[in-house]
Amino acid sequence: MGRLRTAAIALALIATPATALAERFNGQLDIYSLDAPAGWAQRKDSNSDMNFDAPGGKSNGGIFVGLQDARRSLDGEMNNFLSGGTVLESSSVTIDGQPCRSGRTQTGGGVVNTMLMCHLVVLFQEGPANLEFFLGMASRPEDVGWHSQVFWNAANSIRWGAAFATAP
Repeated sequence: MGRLRTAAIALALIATPATALAERFNGQLDIYSLDAPAGWAQRKDSNSDMNFDAPGGKSNGGIFVGLQDARRSLDGEMNNFLSGGTVLESSSVTIDGQPCRSGRTQTGGGVVNTMLMCHLVVLFQEGPANLEFFLGMASRPEDVGWHSQVFWNAANSIRWGAAFATAP
């Protein structure tokens, strides 16, 4: 993420109301934006741009979103994610015109993890950078149904910003 740091960014997120049901959040350098889940508490940690904890707290599940340097192919990244549990689902999807991959696994402890990954070329002053966008979710088995709806509502609201160029 060196290029993102050299661009002198602050990971402060800008929230502007989009609808009565959700708030619009802009990620790093406005590379992406999405509708945050209504009623889910925002929390910041060092591994993502933003986290949203399910109603009732982090132990009830959560959604996280961010950017990182693309280290492997998109398929390679998804295969790495899928190797972390029993594969429940894996597919190709399109988000705001961008080809992406999604997958879902279940751990031995029963937690269901869902991941959406997209590779982007982002134009910086220093030149283009290959980045990986990720949107992930962890759910208790009994909450997977309604959490999935919240997850895909956020995913389908993603819009790529002005710095976005194209898929690598």
